[in-house]
Parts: sequence; C-alpha cells; structure tokens
Amino acid sequence: RRGLRQVAAVVLGVLAGLALANYIELTWYTLSILVILALMIGRTLRLGTQVNQVATTSLLVYSLGRGYGFERVWDTLLGAGVGIIANAAVAPPTYSDTAAKELADLADDLAQLCRDVAKALSAGTWSAADARKWLDRSRSLFGDSQDTEEVADQAEEAVRYHPRRSSLEAEVNRVDQAAICLSHVAAQLNGLLRGLYDLANGNRGLPATTEVPRALGILLLDVGRALNRFGRLQIPDRNSRQVLEELKVIITAADDHQLSAIEDMLPIGAHAVERWSVHGALLDNARRMLYELDPVA
Repeated sequence: RRGLRQVAAVVLGVLAGLALANYIELTWYTLSILVILALMIGRTLRLGTQVNQVATTSLLVYSLGRGYGFERVWDTLLGAGVGIIANAAVAPPTYSDTAAKELADLADDLAQLCRDVAKALSAGTWSAADARKWLDRSRSLFGDSQDTEEVADQAEEAVRYHPRRSSLEAEVNRVDQAAICLSHVAAQLNGLLRGLYDLANGNRGLPATTEVPRALGILLLDVGRALNRFGRLQIPDRNSRQVLEELKVIITAADDHQLSAIEDMLPIGAHAVERWSVHGALLDNARRMLYELDPVA
C-alpha cells in the first residue's frame, strides 16, 4: 500500500510539474503556488505519509525539466518493486517488540497518574488547579494511546506476508488486544478526570467542591496497581506468571472496594440529584477501567 502511494504521489508530482512548466515562467512565487497546489492534491487524494512527495517531485520536475520527471517515475517504480519483493522474500521486522515496549511505558504512565490522583483524593488535599493538571496529563496520555495503537496496527500488518506468520500471530494479536485495552482505559480515565474537574469548578449547575468520597481514591489506587502489573506483562519474562496472578488478586480485591464505593458515593443532602449524575459517572469510569484490565473478563 505504501509502495502504491509513493508511486501515485510521484506520478502526480511529475504531471503537475510538467503541466505548469509548459505555461508558467519559473519564479519564486510560481514555485510557491506549485508547492501549495501539490500539497492540496496529495491531501485530497489521501496519500498519507507520501503527501510531501507530490510537492517535492513537482518542484524538482518544474525546476529540472521533463527528462528528470521520467527518471523520477522510473526509479520510484524500481524502488517500490524492490521493497515489495524484499518484504516477501526476506523476513521483515515485526514491530511487535516495539509495540510491547510502548504499551509497557504507556501503562506505567497511566498507573502513575492514577496513583497521584488517588493519593490526593484520599488525603482530601486537591484543588481545581490540580484537577486541570490531571486532565491535561490524561489528554496527553490518550493521544499517546492512539499512537501506540498505530504501532500495534503496523505490527499486525508486518506479519501479513511474513514467512513465520503462524508463529508470530499469537504475539501480534496479544499486542493488538493490549493496545485496544489501554486505549479504552485512557479514554475512561480522561472521562473520570473531566468529572473531577467539573466538580472542582462548579460546572453543570453544581456548587464548586473538592469533597469526593475517599472510596473513589481507593478504586483509583486499585486501577494504578492493576495497570502496573498489566504493563509488566507486556514484556514477558520468567516472572510473568506470578505477575498475572498478582493482577487477578488486585482485580478480585477491587470487587469488594467497588461495592463499598457504590454505597459511599450515593449523595445525600443539597444538590443530591445533580451530584448523583457526576458521582455515578466517576464510579462507572473507575469500574470500567478495572473491567478492561481484568485478565479473566
């Protein structure tokens, strides 16, 4: 697919350069117009990472002439053909190790954020400014989770024609599922921290408050511990079986904490109805994260 995009980008660039070279004089502003038009064409045709090739090729053809354009098309076809043949004949990189390392790092970062929030909630020492910082960190990590999913997709694509596909497929599938799991966890943590931000700033018709039942902090601590074990499992070693059992124990203990949290987070008194909505969303996001990380579920 990348080879075809590369060839298409170069051909479009050559055609654009030749078309303009016949009618427009070579100046700095015509070169600028050519580059802008070429980039627009590449984006319109969704050529992905090869968009810049349209502009580069058209610029070179416009500057160097028709002969260079044909050479450019030929060497691009040759290069793409060699790459495709080599990818089929020689074992290409699988990228699963790279994806696993990124997943482990992402899980650690999510775990640290959960621990920081849990510590502040349990101590009752957080503010609206803290909620803003947590939300910003969470949004950044959600972006990282999307990048990690792309690496996992690349690992899946790399083994499609791999000579050892049957032996690598299980590992690639594991990485792919882990990437989806952490993407969901990152999204749910983002939703939870948005709820805390709303509470601290008095959004959605609520009085501003930083008083949240400490049961939520206990659940977030469970999530952080589960993420820590989940991250360690992404790079298997001789301790992986023990780490898996530790993860199961954490999830089992969290079941009891969830039941306690359901009772503790039921709001009473003034604005109980409005707070019930926010508390319910906070609790649901915490429970969903634990469900995502449950190796049995």
